[in-house]
Amino acid sequence: MDNNTFDGDGYATDAEVARLLSKHPKSIARWDKNPKLKELGWPEPIYLNGRRHRSRPALREFLANAAHAMLNIVAFKQTPPTI
Repeated sequence: MDNNTFDGDGYATDAEVARLLSKHPKSIARWDKNPKLKELGWPEPIYLNGRRHRSRPALREFLANAAHAMLNIVAFKQTPPTI
């Protein structure tokens, strides 16, 4: 996955999101119920013509938040804070 995955404005279908994130499409729907992912900014679905879509800018923000959270976890495990 590169930085251009969700370029531009507009919306990506859940099928496209699943493909670009290398996840099964049903996983994307399950993520809507995950409170931890919602805290990271997982975007709510938008229904267009009966299909689920996600805002591209919101997806970029979510990916940035998730990467930042992962870096914090990795950094904490490698160097615990001193008391």
